[in-house]
Order: sequence, then C-alpha cells, then structure tokens
Amino acid sequence: MKRIHWKRLIAVLLMTSIFPWGGVSMAESLHYYPNENVGDVHPFYNAAEDSWYMFYLRPNGFQATLLCSKDMIHWTPKDITCTSGQLAAYYVLGVLQAGEKYYSWYGSGTSMSASESDDLLTWHNPGNEYAIPMGYTTFIGQRDPYVFWDPDEQVYRVICTAYRTNQLQGRGLGMKCALGIASTKSDQLNAWNPIDTALIDYPDGLNGEPECPQMLKIGNRWYVFVSLARRHENHVGRLSYYIGDEGKGIFEQDWNEKEEHVLTSEDVCAAQVAQGPDGYYLWGWIAENWNGGSWGGHLSIPLKISQQPDGTLTTSIAPAVATMISEEPVATGQDKVQGDFSRWHAQATFFLEAGKRITFHCGNGQIVLDDATGLFAVFQNDSLMHVSYQLTPGSLAGTHEMQVIGEENILEVFLDDQWSLAARMQEPTQCEQMRIEGGQTTLITVRNLK
Repeated sequence: MKRIHWKRLIAVLLMTSIFPWGGVSMAESLHYYPNENVGDVHPFYNAAEDSWYMFYLRPNGFQATLLCSKDMIHWTPKDITCTSGQLAAYYVLGVLQAGEKYYSWYGSGTSMSASESDDLLTWHNPGNEYAIPMGYTTFIGQRDPYVFWDPDEQVYRVICTAYRTNQLQGRGLGMKCALGIASTKSDQLNAWNPIDTALIDYPDGLNGEPECPQMLKIGNRWYVFVSLARRHENHVGRLSYYIGDEGKGIFEQDWNEKEEHVLTSEDVCAAQVAQGPDGYYLWGWIAENWNGGSWGGHLSIPLKISQQPDGTLTTSIAPAVATMISEEPVATGQDKVQGDFSRWHAQATFFLEAGKRITFHCGNGQIVLDDATGLFAVFQNDSLMHVSYQLTPGSLAGTHEMQVIGEENILEVFLDDQWSLAARMQEPTQCEQMRIEGGQTTLITVRNLK
C-alpha cells in the first residue's frame, strides 16, 4: 500500500477552497499559482459579469488558459475551447470587444490570425478577412499583436513586435527591432492594411527586444507600453512606457523622441494593462527564480494605475485588494517589532531627512529609500540590489507611508500610493523581527495575511 504523506495532503487542502465560480480557487495564496508557472497574462474586464477574465499562456506549449475572478485575488480556472482546428495553441492573447463579439489576434506565419467568440469561452476563426497581413517591404517577421480602437481616426489599429533583422533566426546580422503599426481600412475589423510602418525603433534588440506591446489612450494622451527583453536576468523585461503629447493623435508626434519610463520592477515580467470599471489595472508574472532562468511564475498582485498632471503614471496596490488581505494587527512598534511573521503585511510611517537613507529590514530582505540618489530598491542580504526604481535625487525628503507584503519568497512593496516594487527573494520572507534604521519612525504595524 502506498504511504500517504499527511503533511502534504493537509497543505494541499489548506491551499484550496471551493469558490462560487465552480472549480478550485487558491484561497490561501495571495499570489495565484496553479501548481505550474503562469506565463504571459492578458487581463480583460467583462463588464456584463462584473468580473475579471485573466487569459494566460501555460509554460509548456503556450496553451491559452483562463482564470476568472470577482475580486482580483480569488482566481478560478475556467475551460475555454477552440472549435476551429486552424487556430494555434495561443489563440487568445489580448482581447478586444467590438459590439457583442470578442476578438483576439496572434502571430501566425505570414499574418496575424484572428479568433472570435460570443462568450469569451468558445473561440473560432472568423475568416481570413480578419487576419492582419504582414508588411514584408519593411519587416522580415512580426509577433505579439495588440489590437485597439483609435477614437481620433475612427479606425482599429494593431501594434506588434517587428524585426528588420534577427540573427538568432538566421536573418541578417544583429537584431534590429521596431514596434510595427497598421490600421483597418475602415471602422470594421475585416479589412486591414499590412503592418509596414515602424512606430518606435529598437536598433539593438539584443539589449532591448520589445515584447508584449500595447497602445492605450488614457485621458487626453496616447501611451505605448512594452516589456524590453534581454536587459535583465529574467530575460523578458519590466514594463516600460512612453508618454504621448496631450491632445495629439498617434501620428502627430515622433515616438522615437519620447523618454522611456518604467512602471514595474524587474521581477514583474511581461505586464499588461487593462481598463476596469474604475480605471486602469496592471498584472504580470513574478519570475519563478530570484536569479532568472525560467519563464513564468506567480501572478502578481493587481496594481491600480494613476495618471499625474504631467502625464507620468504611478502605481499602488489595488484599493479593493488592500482592504481584504489582512487580519487584525499582531505587532506594533516605533523602530522595531518582533513576532512570528510567516505571511505578513507590514505598514510603516517614517520621516526621511534630506540627503539621508532609510532601510527597512525584514529577514533577508532590505528595502532602501535614499534621498541623495533617488534610489528606491529591494536588497538581498544587505549587499545585492535586486529590484529597483530610480526616482529623482533629492525629492524624497519628508514623511512616507510604506506597505510591505511578504509571502513565501516574494516581497511586494508599495510607497506613498505611487511606486511599487515586487521581488522574488532568494530566501523565504518569514522572519521574527522587522526594524527601520536611518529615519524618524512614527509607527510600524504588522498584520497576518488572511
């Protein structure tokens, strides 16, 4: 008789619960993980059901997979089916709603093929007229399409990764990339111009290959979002973005002249932005290994995006999530708190003097805020700067509010409802002491995660 591993069985039972969608929800894990890595994510808010649909790719074969949630934390798998044998395994990526139907596009040899659905669950090929032809006069290959509506010109457009050369595929020398763009010939989705125009050039793709691009109009500005690969140990990059000029259309400005900004830390990969009922949200996958070498990982906590008057974007933990994740305080103190902190949510208020540096210690993790250099970062064991956000030097003096979430070996840090860092740590975040050094601390409060 095979021996029963009771500890493992109990752990599995504790990590799962039945959820109203039917199926299994990882109720005890704030960072969703379905016993295998979550690959590239494509969130879509289904207004008809007041629910989030999270399409993602599985690591083996890039199989399109679906999760659903009412609250952005409890995710339940839902079956999706393809009724047309012509569709690839990754037949659902970014989703566009047009009228009463839903569409998605994916790279397919000589064109970008379309998928169509009436209910987001059953998909089919709507016909070759919905495919987007590739422009081979400019590019030798394209992938990662994202289709969106342009209200300024009343047409649909696609933005995608495009290659002028790609020596890794035996096509020319180096990797000269661009973000390619094209539009429909009218306000309908069944007649497309070829993708033969470059919106942004990346002449050295071996040190910044543009992946998973999006283009969105937020307020009165257009934005380009893209993850630039090959710059970091996780290969696929953090989320970069470019800010369009206020009141100008897509082609009324030179996107190659725009400054690159970043919206996530290095361990949140291939992030995607989606519009919800009350604004824009962001998800990505937190890399499986702290030092890279894998594709996919845990689903990140949803971030709420806010637009500033100058067009820059900031992030914070989704407000609805922040109110539901924690229990009553288990420890409070000024400079130091002690206890058995396994899965925890710490909040700290502190004052940082001009030109000074403050460090929040929590086990093997150190969170640093340095006014002199503008550095906001997570360090591993005091020495290795792991993920970071470069802020303006000399702008951080004053009072700050910081939230830190520790679960397994993941740290997520939220500063002043403006900046967010997520890090896969080398060691578990479980600790018995948290302390702040180098500042005037008003209060540290620690709660257990629900």
